[in-house]
Amino acid sequence: MKYANLLRRLLVIGAGTVSLGLLSPSVEARSVGAVIGLAGSVDMPCLAISLGTMANTCTRVISFDWPLVIDNAGAKTATVSGFGASSANNVGCKLQGANKQSTVVTYSNGGQYLFLPTFGQSADIVLTGVTVPPEGQLLVNCQISPGGRIDVVNWNP
Repeated sequence: MKYANLLRRLLVIGAGTVSLGLLSPSVEARSVGAVIGLAGSVDMPCLAISLGTMANTCTRVISFDWPLVIDNAGAKTATVSGFGASSANNVGCKLQGANKQSTVVTYSNGGQYLFLPTFGQSADIVLTGVTVPPEGQLLVNCQISPGGRIDVVNWNP
């Protein structure tokens, strides 16, 4: 009898916990290393991979993209962590939200790239002001100067 009551209580507590989890929206952020992103075929040979990061080994600026998985429509933010030894090794990024046809697009910072705020150490580029419509998509694009590196992107799905 005691075990039956204990089991019943555990089932009620477990069911309540599951239902609360299903009713509350997820607010957890996601993270992914730079190695998950993509560059165009001309830029791919310029990328050096090290522990999930991507560094530009060419003598020109290259473009790098991350398509980001989202759970729902709405306001989105992302933070790109990168490194540049000096302003000559800068990294600039922007966040883009679009409908499924890519005909309606919103950009962080009015479409302008935001760059590393400091050099000689890893730093964050915070991207805000993007809205993704229902069935839409989210993308980060970074421009990496020679010697610049991107490490990880964190975002709210």
